[in-house]
Amino acid sequence: MVKKSFLLIALFLIFVVVSPRQATSAPKQAAPPAAATVPVQPGWKAEWNKTVAAAKQEGKVVIFATVVKNTQNDLINAFVKEFGIQPEFRIMSGAEFATQVSTKRRAGIFTTDLFMGGMTTPYTQFKPTGILNPLKDLLILPEVTDAGKWYNNRIPFLDKDNTILAFGAVTQSYITINTDMVKASEITGYRDLIDPKWKGQIVINDPTIAGRGLDWFQVMDKIMGPDYVAKLLAQEPVVTRDRRIQAEWVARGKYPLGIALDTSAVQAFIKNKAPIRFIWPKEGVMISAEKGGLAVFKPAPHPNAARVFANWLLTKEAQTIWSRDEGLQSGRTDVPVDFLPSDQVRDPNKKYDSMDHEDWYISKNKYKEQATQTFSHFIK
Repeated sequence: MVKKSFLLIALFLIFVVVSPRQATSAPKQAAPPAAATVPVQPGWKAEWNKTVAAAKQEGKVVIFATVVKNTQNDLINAFVKEFGIQPEFRIMSGAEFATQVSTKRRAGIFTTDLFMGGMTTPYTQFKPTGILNPLKDLLILPEVTDAGKWYNNRIPFLDKDNTILAFGAVTQSYITINTDMVKASEITGYRDLIDPKWKGQIVINDPTIAGRGLDWFQVMDKIMGPDYVAKLLAQEPVVTRDRRIQAEWVARGKYPLGIALDTSAVQAFIKNKAPIRFIWPKEGVMISAEKGGLAVFKPAPHPNAARVFANWLLTKEAQTIWSRDEGLQSGRTDVPVDFLPSDQVRDPNKKYDSMDHEDWYISKNKYKEQATQTFSHFIK
C-alpha cells in the first residue's frame, strides 16, 4: 500500500513539473518558421516582376514585323490584356526596314525596339554593325529558357553570339500550284518545273532581296546544283516583289505555278478554299524559321518593354497566336498544330536539313549578289 502511495505521489510530481514546460514550449513547436509564411521568389520571378514594372512605366514597345494583319491585331490584344503595355507594329519588307534603320541611326534616332521576321536582314544588315543585343541575356521565363520545349531540344539561336533566335521551325516547300490548272502528278519536284510546257507559266518571288525568293535560290544550289536555275530561266518566269499579288495570281489562275511564294499569303487563300496548294518536292524538304526570327536592338528606346515582349513572344500562348495566324509551325514543341495542313506539320520521325545555322547565313550576301546578276532583268 505504501509503495502504491509513493508511486502515485511520484507520478503527480512529474505531471506538475513537466506539464507547464510542455504547455509553454508547444506553441513554439507548432508555429512555422517566419520564412515559410512569406514565400521567397526565385531569382527569375523577382527579375521578371521588376522588368514588367519598369516596362509599364515605359508604356509601349515598338516592333518591326513581317506579319499578316490578323497576327498583328491578335498579338496586340493579347499583350495589352496581359501587361497593359501597348505594342506598336511597323510593317514593311525587311529590305525597306534595313534602309530606314540605317538612315535613322546615322542621324542618332532610335525608334524601334525589336525585329520580328526573316533572319537574313538581321544577320546580314544589323549584326555586322553591332546594333543587336545578346538575346540570350534578355530571356527570363523558365518556359522560354527550357531547351526541352523547343524543336531538337535546343534554344534555337542562329548565331554563336546568341543575338538572333529562330522561333519558327517550318518545313519548306517552294512550289505552289493552282489545282484547277495543274495536276499534282504533273509536278512532283523541282525538275518538273523545267518541262517546256510550263514556259511563261511561272511566277517567282524576287530572289534579289531578303526573303523566300533568296532562300529558294540558295536551296536550289544545294539540292539541284548550279545549272538548275539557268534551265529554269529558259521558262521565262515572271519575277515580282509583291507577296500578296504573287499568291493571288496563282490562286486566281493567272499563273498556274508559283515559286517561293509567301507562305502566309498562300495559307490565307487555302483557308478561303481557293484552288491553291503547296507541293512537297521529291528532291528534298528543308526546315527554316521563315518569318519566325527575333532580335532586339541596342540601344532600344523602350528596353524593359522590349525585354517583356521578347520573353512573352516565345511563350506557348504567343507562339500559338503567331503559328495559327501565320499558318507556320512554331519551333516550340508544345504549340498545337491542329490548325495547320497535315502535310505542313513536321514529321517527328524524320530528320530535316536545317537552314537555321550561321554557316547558311554567312553565304547569304554571296547568293544575293548572284541572284541580282541572274534575275534583275526579269523583275516586273
